[in-house]
Amino acid sequence: MRLKIKYFIFFILLYSIATAGNAFAGEPRIVKVKAVGDKQFRKQEDWRRTIEEGIRRVSAFFEKQFDISFVLKEIGEWDAAESKDIQSLLKDLEKKTGKGNNDIVIGFSSQLPSRVSCIFRGLPLGVALPFHDYLVVRADKNAHHTKNDRMVRILAHELAHVFGAFHVNDSSSIMNISLQDKEEMKFDAGNKQIIALSGSLDFHKGVTSIDRANLDRILGIYRDSLQDNLEITERHKVLGTIYDELGSFEMAIDEYKKAVASDPKDLESSVRLGIAYVKQGLLDHAVEALSRAARFDTSEGVAHFNLGLVLMKKGLLDEAISQVKKSIKINRSNPEARCVLGGLYIQKGLYNKAIKECREALKISDTYADAHYNLGLAYHAKSMLDHAIHEYKKVLSIDSSNRAARINLGTAYYDQGLLDEAITEYQKILEADPDDEMARNNLKAVFLAKEAD
Repeated sequence: MRLKIKYFIFFILLYSIATAGNAFAGEPRIVKVKAVGDKQFRKQEDWRRTIEEGIRRVSAFFEKQFDISFVLKEIGEWDAAESKDIQSLLKDLEKKTGKGNNDIVIGFSSQLPSRVSCIFRGLPLGVALPFHDYLVVRADKNAHHTKNDRMVRILAHELAHVFGAFHVNDSSSIMNISLQDKEEMKFDAGNKQIIALSGSLDFHKGVTSIDRANLDRILGIYRDSLQDNLEITERHKVLGTIYDELGSFEMAIDEYKKAVASDPKDLESSVRLGIAYVKQGLLDHAVEALSRAARFDTSEGVAHFNLGLVLMKKGLLDEAISQVKKSIKINRSNPEARCVLGGLYIQKGLYNKAIKECREALKISDTYADAHYNLGLAYHAKSMLDHAIHEYKKVLSIDSSNRAARINLGTAYYDQGLLDEAITEYQKILEADPDDEMARNNLKAVFLAKEAD
């Protein structure tokens, strides 16, 4: 009788914390840019030239001020959804446009949102999150590239946010909240210091890539800026996010609490607070924070989703399923929620339901590796080995380093009697990590099975 080989059941806690980017001290900073234009923006004549000229002019400005150069590496089209607000445009950009080997992605849009959900007074001009690698710039589709000074100012403003700059009341600064048209582009002293300190930001690693002494000074500038009584909630969230990435969860929790106190209905603050509690192992506190957020989570579904994840972590599977279903009802375009619901059904032994949810996730994003993985697990549990092997291979075609998928692929081959194929998969794991105990034990089991045959 053959030895039973273990395989992983893998579920993912998906937390939406924005990350940032690094350069090399003492050398000029090159930021590789991918730029895309939406359908409305592309209606203008020479839209590619407009992007090229805008980035060239902004790069010259930043190079003079901070020795930071923006180099346009890719330019293409963006099939943007019709959005009611500019924040939705940013989410759409992140969902549909991969970075590749670039540092940041800039989406150029000429949509006119029907709802202004933005800190700007008037029509939203652009959006970027501090220390984040995606940004959207609104531009008049009728403006010629040689005359589009307004777009250049917006682009400079949003790129400054990427390096941590915040809004100020100073009307002479390009970071003024109203972004007034001025002949000269210049920064206020505080933001100029922040950008200089964060110039080493690595957009693939996060704010922790910034020199710690510089990061501490940035934190101090942010704390001092709270005295301006401007965007208090946002400042506390940024502080909380930085502490979060540094692993200082108690300090992150303190900042998120202050953000919630400043605006109790700010969904992101409450969700981030709940996630920080999870990282501290304070699951009951997390449930409390996320349950409070879920009461006014009417358009995103993120509070219900994360609450479901915490309840799953507590072993309360039925309650977790209920919350994830609510998340899907609010936001049907979230493949992560479908994938997690599938994972919950696997834990309950409801494999047909799991298969259905994972397939739904893949309809939204057919390259979503985790959905292929959980689908493989469900098929494996039903002994549908050909299907399971297909799904594990799909995972590895997306991410060849996925150990769990390769372990399970070897197991599926073993269960199907394809011992040589199983050996190949386990040997690949051991080549990467000779100390991998599960791969080593499974390989021994396969060799014993071959001897028995």
